[in-house]
Parts: sequence; structure tokens; C-alpha cells
Amino acid sequence: MDLTSYLTYAGSVARTGTLLRAGFSERSIRNAVAAGEMARLRHGIVALPGAAA
Repeated sequence: MDLTSYLTYAGSVARTGTLLRAGFSERSIRNAVAAGEMARLRHGIVALPGAAA
């Protein structure tokens, strides 16, 4: 499962710690944020674009 699919499954918003425990690397999270696949809402929290506020 890729990072955006996992985040969709998790409800579109997740803590980075949850993603790390699920097996994703810090680098893959940083790359996804840099590519615009997800946004960093604040330190430790990421969300898919268009996630409900």
C-alpha cells in the first residue's frame, strides 16, 4: 500500500508517528509533502489535499 492510499484509509488526516509505525519512512513522508500529495498541517500532522477541516 502506498502512502496516499494508507492516508485515505486512515481518514485523510494522520499523525506522522502513526505513518512511521505503519512502516513508512520519514523520507517518504517528506517527499510526499514536497510533491504536494499531502500537506503538513502542523508539526506531526499530515493530511491529504481537500481533507475536511
